[in-house]
Amino acid sequence: MNMLDTSDMSPLYYKIANILRSKIKNGEYEENCLLPSEQDLCKSFGVSRITVRQATALLKREGFIYPRPGYGTVVCPQPKGEQPYAKLFGSVATHDLVWHGSSKEFIPISKERRKAPEFVANRLKCSTDEDVFCYMGLRSLPEVGEIVYTESFLPLKFGPSIPIEMMKSQPLFILLQDHYGLRIARAEHVTHAVAAQKGVASRLKVKVGRPLLRVTRTFFTKDGEPVLVGISYVNTDKLELIIELGLEA
Repeated sequence: MNMLDTSDMSPLYYKIANILRSKIKNGEYEENCLLPSEQDLCKSFGVSRITVRQATALLKREGFIYPRPGYGTVVCPQPKGEQPYAKLFGSVATHDLVWHGSSKEFIPISKERRKAPEFVANRLKCSTDEDVFCYMGLRSLPEVGEIVYTESFLPLKFGPSIPIEMMKSQPLFILLQDHYGLRIARAEHVTHAVAAQKGVASRLKVKVGRPLLRVTRTFFTKDGEPVLVGISYVNTDKLELIIELGLEA
């Protein structure tokens, strides 16, 4: 039986997803081969089917596994040596960048309470005099260094119970739904080129004024309330961004 770390206060399915992810990365679960069945995983970890399904759903969103009807759940091929890249899938359920490369970990920098910048206030429909929570972090690969700097803004009522460390294993919009029972129904995605300002340039270790890709995503509940603005500054010299859109019959 796989032993779960009892000192880790993360939800069970986070822990299971982390173990499965590690086994995929180290080759214990080989590419294009079947992941152990749901029943086997339940027995191995001593948890319910619901917990296992939550863990595998996370790995599907991250691009580690995919379901093959009539066959089972298959381990996706992992990139080896090529330029790291990110995929953005065209659905709200997976509307977050899915990173690929030798390291996919989110590196937390800080969580701060601050006045809402004007562009964030416009998207969250609040005043620039209002406080918001800002979550700052980096994504970095050993072979290329810093590739993406992120800032995510939440209304003050949503920030207190979400530690930034939890973003290592889950996107913030998923944590919002889990912690507050929100149902995010749609997201607005805007991409444009910007010149690196001093603060962002320092985080990404590039020169001030260097061209970057800024990806802004605003998430809305089914009632139309904006609850999260996420901004990613991408150094496209080091990272390729791929957008994958599914077509419905």
